[in-house]
Amino acid sequence: MRVLFTALPAAGHIRPLVPVAHAALRAGHEVMFCAPASAKDQIESYGLAYLPGGLDWLGDELRMVSQLTVPSQLPAPSQPAGPSQLAGLSQQVGLSQQVGLSQQVGLSQRAGSVRRAEAIRLRLNEDLTTEGLAGAAALALARDVLAAAETWRPDLVVRENTEFGGYLAAEVLGLPCASVAVGGGKAHQLAQLLAAPLDRQRRALGLPADPAGARVHAYLHVSLVPPTYHASARTVPNTRYYRQTNPLRPDDALPACLTFDQRPTVFAAFGTILPVLNAYDDAVDAVVAGLGEVDCTAVVAVGSAKAHSTPAPNVRLVESVPQPLMLECSDLFINHGGFNSVREALRLGVPMVVVPWLTDSHRNAERCAELGVATVVPFDVLTAARLREACVEVLGDPGYRRRAQAMQREMLALPSMDILVQDLCALAGAQPPRPLRNVRGEQIVDGEGGVRV
Repeated sequence: MRVLFTALPAAGHIRPLVPVAHAALRAGHEVMFCAPASAKDQIESYGLAYLPGGLDWLGDELRMVSQLTVPSQLPAPSQPAGPSQLAGLSQQVGLSQQVGLSQQVGLSQRAGSVRRAEAIRLRLNEDLTTEGLAGAAALALARDVLAAAETWRPDLVVRENTEFGGYLAAEVLGLPCASVAVGGGKAHQLAQLLAAPLDRQRRALGLPADPAGARVHAYLHVSLVPPTYHASARTVPNTRYYRQTNPLRPDDALPACLTFDQRPTVFAAFGTILPVLNAYDDAVDAVVAGLGEVDCTAVVAVGSAKAHSTPAPNVRLVESVPQPLMLECSDLFINHGGFNSVREALRLGVPMVVVPWLTDSHRNAERCAELGVATVVPFDVLTAARLREACVEVLGDPGYRRRAQAMQREMLALPSMDILVQDLCALAGAQPPRPLRNVRGEQIVDGEGGVRV
């Protein structure tokens, strides 16, 4: 079987697909991974064959949006932004003809990091959802996949659920398309939100209309967290649950320079997108200062950001570190609420302090707090003191660790990546489908095709 994987060029979107691709290779299948050019090195570092496709809009957008100043109509952080205010922000930022790259909107003096961060957040959350995900970038990747299929025709497409070029190409080729959840919930809402712009791309490719977005999840939707995590959210059609596997590169190892003692180990990291934005620098300062006042050994992955003060002796700054390995020896994980970070922490039973900011991070933070596996410090009120208080709370209450380990046990009870590959084979018609069963071995299917445990 030939399996084509597609993803946006961001680590949090690529990494969930890597264990699936590795399992397919172990089973003797052919694998190709299609994404824009900026993802080439990352994909190949996992030993996967790379196929260039689509437009590199995300990197261009992030470089531009990191320079945004605060639009005059932007509400104060304590005031929720309404639809008219969001529309005003979109007009000030401006849209390009290609895939919605923002225009510079007045590079003046920084007008307060919190409101500036809010400007970036609104831009990424609102405009780019429709412009980037279902716009010209998706159509371009679909056409690149169709061209490649003339010489390397896949039997199945597996996409991360925010990449839609693979879905469009599969529809043209008449192939089944599975999606893997890279966000913390409401994937069905994303499909509905993008139904209209995706229909425009369907028409451009000669496909019949799909006004309700029903085709987006017509086959298999993969969740890498237990049903408990999504207990309060509507199930995406055709959902099955599988065991989160934290991906590693062949040469991944903890830096030899890191030393630990008998104190709790606290790891802080904020993904790959947030550190490239200038608004992140003040957050780094607050985290570094706050951890300096906690009785712990702390490792902070700062990316390209720079702390503006010398860290305390118990705080070690690194540019990057293999997150799954660092989590294996951590007692607490401070993160931005990205779904990749949340899943990797829960897979190892590590409690969290979440500082949410972008996209689905607020939903993830809220859900982690509801499950009792994390406490939340809103980005808008992040200070060294608030960060210290949150860390002391989680480290001092063993209930956080117990509840995180309970979620870990639920994840360990789910089918493996190898079983997922078997199910993908069945989807492609290579073998009979495996019955859907819950953790007690009972065959139960809900009305929408999702497993209910």
